[in-house]
Amino acid sequence: MMGIMKRVGISFRTHSIQRKILLSFSIILAVSFTVLSALSYILIQRYAKETAIKHSEQVLFLVSENINQIINSIENSSKQVALSKQVVDYCENAGKLGEYEQVISEINLQKGLIANTLGSNLLISSMLIYPEKGDYLSFGEQKYMTTRDYQQWEVYKEGMKAKKAYWLASRQVDEAYGKTDIISYTRPIFSKDFTKPVGLLEVQILTEKMASSFRASGNIEGTGILLLDSKGRSVVKQPDELEEKKCVSEAAKQQIRQEKQSIQLTVKDTEYLLNCIGLKNGWILVHYQPMDNLTRTSGMVGIIILLSGVLVLFLMIILSHPITRQLVRPLNEAIDVMSNMEDSIESSKNEYEITALFDNYNMMMRRIRESELDTLRAQITPHFLYNTLNSIKCRALLDGNRDVAKMTQWLTNLLELSINNHNEYLTLYEEIDMLHSYVGLQQMRSDKIFTFSTKIEPESLGKCLVPKMILQTLVENAILHGIEEQNDSSVIEVHSSLQEGMLHIEVTDNGVGMSKERIDEIFSGRKEDGKQKMNRVGLYNVDQRIKLYFGKSYGISIISSPGKGTAVIVRMPCVEDPKLFRGEKISKRN
Repeated sequence: MMGIMKRVGISFRTHSIQRKILLSFSIILAVSFTVLSALSYILIQRYAKETAIKHSEQVLFLVSENINQIINSIENSSKQVALSKQVVDYCENAGKLGEYEQVISEINLQKGLIANTLGSNLLISSMLIYPEKGDYLSFGEQKYMTTRDYQQWEVYKEGMKAKKAYWLASRQVDEAYGKTDIISYTRPIFSKDFTKPVGLLEVQILTEKMASSFRASGNIEGTGILLLDSKGRSVVKQPDELEEKKCVSEAAKQQIRQEKQSIQLTVKDTEYLLNCIGLKNGWILVHYQPMDNLTRTSGMVGIIILLSGVLVLFLMIILSHPITRQLVRPLNEAIDVMSNMEDSIESSKNEYEITALFDNYNMMMRRIRESELDTLRAQITPHFLYNTLNSIKCRALLDGNRDVAKMTQWLTNLLELSINNHNEYLTLYEEIDMLHSYVGLQQMRSDKIFTFSTKIEPESLGKCLVPKMILQTLVENAILHGIEEQNDSSVIEVHSSLQEGMLHIEVTDNGVGMSKERIDEIFSGRKEDGKQKMNRVGLYNVDQRIKLYFGKSYGISIISSPGKGTAVIVRMPCVEDPKLFRGEKISKRN
């Protein structure tokens, strides 16, 4: 991965400015639209989920209100019947009644209490009274043959076992024309002194009537409402409801118990969003909707935004091409002019930065031309002096004055190196030869007496290239500021060696030395006057030249203390290729 990124970076750097601008602009737009699309998708999906939850809560609230009203109505009607004196008397005496008395009791109840109850509550389909002993009574749409086997019926056993009002889930019962789905509500009938149950009242509601109260609420594809009893069984069967699984009722109970806003459940590889509410009789009302319904819209919106972004990106690239070409055109013209380095560039009137660039270039070209003229003028005098010195040397030899001839030759060597502008560097051998010429002149013209010696170990270091006349400055500093005039045992040595793969040149003297404060001043850059300034500037310039050629990790260091001499150490790479003086990579020598 890092290799790919590196190759992409290298490829990007080799492109033209116009391509870089176009590519950068395209990347910024592409990333922006991608992020915008992702954020839009997330926000829209979140909004769709929140909207769906609010809608589900509204539906559940309305349906639960309706069902709770039905429950209240059924419970009130059943309570009125179960507490009536006629019903209690029948349940207490049913086992003692004969057939005639049985019919009379049924007719009295039918005409009075039961008729009023069934007439006032249209939701009730049938009402059945089960005494502990004797025959049960049936009123309403549901008609049974009189039998004493009702004690074995599931509804009777569950109702009597509960010993309180109890709701049963939907079940099927036999009718004359087939089977009918009903929901049963049972209530125990207590004795007159309320000490023991003497019978059971069953109120039957057609399942269809209960289902009609919420069936229309699930009118969106895949959505619906489940009505679960306290055991998690479906109270009302619907053709499109979720498969009856224990996980549905457990999830519904968990949401109600933890008071969560909603819960997600996966059934048969389909993820549903469930929202539940508890009813007053212990039932649970569940509203479910597939998550696909929520993500479908947000996904389409995200795709639309992404496609719109691609279209806008394409249009912006087409429009940006002439704009970038207009920006780069002055630079291309400048490149053509700069390649000749003869003409000046006409300033741009549109772009401030490009105008400033052109003006600076024109100023630089004027200074270069002026510098070239000054250089040509300056070369006239050195060449004249060089030729004159050669003539003096020849005349001195003819007159037998070898000291004058030797001094003239040394001076000629130095002058020849100074007027040679082709190279900024010399081999170490050449630099040492030049150094001997300079020291010879200093020994003959100076009152100071000193011994000078040089050494190169190994001799192969003599091929290393060094900045021209760099050692002359260090030796001159030792002669002028290091050694004393009255001391005839002064020594100046130049020792070159290879240390840690680097060229190590040490210029030492046994002179007066210098303090740590003076060394700090040399490298600090503070301005001084007189000889001290020349001392500081010479060493400082040598250090800066080495750093300029090879890098900040190279340069000079000074070891000295008052009265103990001075050692100036030069550390630089040993290079034999002139190209390395142009800032290319430098490696250590083995």
